[in-house]
Parts: sequence; structure tokens; C-alpha cells
Amino acid sequence: MGERQATNENLQLWKLQEYLTLHEAVCLAIGIEPSSFLMHEGHSPPTGWTPLYNALYAAIEDYLSQFGIEEEEGAIFNKSNVIEPEENNRSIGNHRITQNAFRKWLNSKGLKPSFFFSKKLTVPDRLPVRENQPKNPSLEFWRLREWLTIHEASCLALGCDPNIRDEEPIGWKGFYSALGEAVVIDMKTEYEYDKALDIVLSPDTRYYTIYQGLLDRKDNLIFSESTVKGYELGQLEEFSPPPIDEVNIKVTAIKEWLTLKSIKPPFFFPDEPEQQTVISKPEYQTRLMSIMYETINRYYGENYDPSDRDTVPNQIRLIAWLRDTYSLSDPEAKAIDKILRPEQVKRPQGKK
Repeated sequence: MGERQATNENLQLWKLQEYLTLHEAVCLAIGIEPSSFLMHEGHSPPTGWTPLYNALYAAIEDYLSQFGIEEEEGAIFNKSNVIEPEENNRSIGNHRITQNAFRKWLNSKGLKPSFFFSKKLTVPDRLPVRENQPKNPSLEFWRLREWLTIHEASCLALGCDPNIRDEEPIGWKGFYSALGEAVVIDMKTEYEYDKALDIVLSPDTRYYTIYQGLLDRKDNLIFSESTVKGYELGQLEEFSPPPIDEVNIKVTAIKEWLTLKSIKPPFFFPDEPEQQTVISKPEYQTRLMSIMYETINRYYGENYDPSDRDTVPNQIRLIAWLRDTYSLSDPEAKAIDKILRPEQVKRPQGKK
């Protein structure tokens, strides 16, 4: 089986995933669908794959050799962008690293592969489907389900019947991995917050600010014990986490996540017009500008009504979400909130 060359549009869905393995990053850098080429199959790797993989492997190995030692200032790979794998599977290939860290490393080597650097690679409102694929009326019945597995959600987002075990369309693995990653991160975050809440759970006013802050951050999670079934982490210290492909996710949470990512698959948003009204993003963007647009999509989208003050996002929760999600400083988070806060809320009229 040869690897499949993918178009830019086909690879878009991998941009939904914040973290990548070394294999995924290298495949995307050379324009190959990661799921179409597996290292253990015994086939010759695609052109350019081996030297890039080896160079990145050495760079990550060098970082890991310093793990636990004071990190060098300005190091590309560091504890903030590398997720260590489970104890029983700690090979370098199983570490997960942010796309931004891979991008910085590639840039430091004078490399600018399209997936990581092309400004035209933005996630489309409508997901790519198979060429000449007719509308599948049988998918309508899937809308009766209130809960879906990650496999089912990924198939339905791409217009495929989850029960038909055909060849996965290019982009399916990217969507599947991104949704799974989002679920795992939120569930582990909720678990850590719950442990912290147990520590500060007290009417004592000394802990009220910490307690309320933890509650606010927990409320901002899309995937939690109320929207995910089958991923209990209460025994995490003694047992490995359950397989992510066996969990069930509430459809409303999946739709909230998709809205946050600014994509509207027809299955999940059947009433949406084909041409979405979206915020026009300029060619030039700084990191804070990109975060600002993400915040607009999350907090000032369909549920925001300029004439209804009750739909204005809670300032404390929005700032906390910005800090936690993007590791912003307090002044940076407050600056974005100030720019986006509706005029009538920033400068209330009437009694003083």
C-alpha cells in the first residue's frame, strides 16, 4: 500500500489537533496523510520522510536528555509544549508535542512546509467529503442519537456512515485524533480541578477566591463528567485510563467544540446555510490576534445578542479561560477581554 498524497484541504482537519506525534508532524510537513503511512508496515518511506524524522528525533532526544534539569532559556522543546507518554510506553515517537513547537523548530532550520506555514491553510467552515459522494439519507437517523463515540462523530462529520467499514477518507484520522485529544485534555483537567477542590473545600474565607477560581475554570470545560461517559479517572493512580475510542460524548458538547473550532459540518449543523458568515481574518496576524478571533468565535458567536446583556460573557470566566487555554499572562488576557467587551458594558449609562 503506497502513501496517499493529500491536498491542502484534506490535511486541514489535522490543524484541529493541538498536539502531534513525531510521525504525524513529519508526514504533514511533507504533505502526506499520516494515517496512510505506518512505519511498521515494512514499506519504503516517502521521499524526505527519513531525514526529517531523524533530525527531529535527535532534537527531541536532546531535550529529553535534559528533562528534569533546569531548562535552557528559549529552548524550543520544553515542559510547556511536550506531553510525556504513559510509563509503559515512553519511546520518543509516543511523545506529543504542540504544532507551534514543531513550527518553531522547522523555522529555526530554514524550513517552511505548507502545512505549518501557509497562511491559506485555515480550517474550512464545511469539511471536505469524498468526491461525488451523494447525500446519504440514512445519516438522518443518526440525529436521533444524543451520544456518539469519537469514531461515529468523525464519520458523520465527513458525511460517512459509521457502520460502513470502508476506507477512511483523507482527513478522518485528523478529526478523530483532534476530538479525542480535546476530550482527554478536558477530562484530565477536570480530574485535577476536582482533586484541588477537595483540598480547598471549606467555608473558610481564606480559600474562597481559590475555590471560586477553580469552579469557574471547571465550568469552562466543554468535555466533563456530565458530557462524557466511560472515561472515569477516579482510579487513575492505580489503573491506566480507559481506551478513548470506547467513550460516548454528548452531541451538544461535540457541537460546542466544533463551533469553537469554527467549522460547521452539515450533519451537526443541518440548518446552517452553505455559506457561513464568518469573521474576516487579515493575512497578517500575531498570536494574540489569532487568539482574539478564537475568542470571538467562542463567546460572541450564535449565542451572543448585542441587545441582551445576559448574553455578554462573564468577564472573570473569559479571562480565566484565556489564561488557561493559551497560557497568557493576566495583562494579555485582560487586554483581549477589553478589546472585545461590548461598548455598552464597558461604559454603562445611567445612575452613577
